Amino acid sequence: MKKLFAIACAVFLLGNTNAKAQLVYVSKGGDSTRYVEDSIAEIKLFTATYNEGKVYLKWLVANQHADGTYIIFRSSDGKNFETIGTKNGIGVPISNDIAYYFTDENPCAKTAYYKLLHIGSAPTYLLSEAINIATMPEELCNTKNKQAGKY
Repeated sequence: MKKLFAIACAVFLLGNTNAKAQLVYVSKGGDSTRYVEDSIAEIKLFTATYNEGKVYLKWLVANQHADGTYIIFRSSDGKNFETIGTKNGIGVPISNDIAYYFTDENPCAKTAYYKLLHIGSAPTYLLSEAINIATMPEELCNTKNKQAGKY
């Protein structure tokens, strides 16, 4: 997990939140691994739906030939993203589209922003553009957090 975190940090720290990095280097134990953007796989669809206090994310990936892990990020301002979960990616030898789903159980902001990062075994990565969705009103959000013991 430390390796995935290091890669995620390297990608997101490379400047503009809408820009994509060309190369990512990860150092672990003195060794450095170079990750390059996956030129074959493509995130064809990335959507968010808000319903009853949860955000349901769905993404559709084409040409994902390498196994790996998706890291799901959330932000309340569209700039500062935090990891909220991971999902195993399934590489297939044919060009079928694969659908993935993730539920954000605690989206607390007027607007929630999401990004995906796929770290492949090749070693490659795939980074989505940020999407956003209107969530609950702020007054409801504050009430929900107080009830959950968060202030």
